[in-house]
Amino acid sequence: MSDTLNKKEVDQLLDLFNKIKLDLQDSSFPTRTNRLEAVENMKRVLKIHGYDITEQKTAEELSEDKHQGREGGQ
Repeated sequence: MSDTLNKKEVDQLLDLFNKIKLDLQDSSFPTRTNRLEAVENMKRVLKIHGYDITEQKTAEELSEDKHQGREGGQ
């Protein structure tokens, strides 16, 4: 991996950072779906920077596990 980001990577990062930002004016706690979506976007940021992400569950899969009482990978 190069130490320099290309234009496509910079554009992707700008988009991801905008998606990750939370509205600090809103006093309510972000929903689980919003938090998991932010985590997915953070994982994409890490991948652009060359990190290997081993957790392969999507936000939707994690949310489904939570709703069906399968927390902890059971």
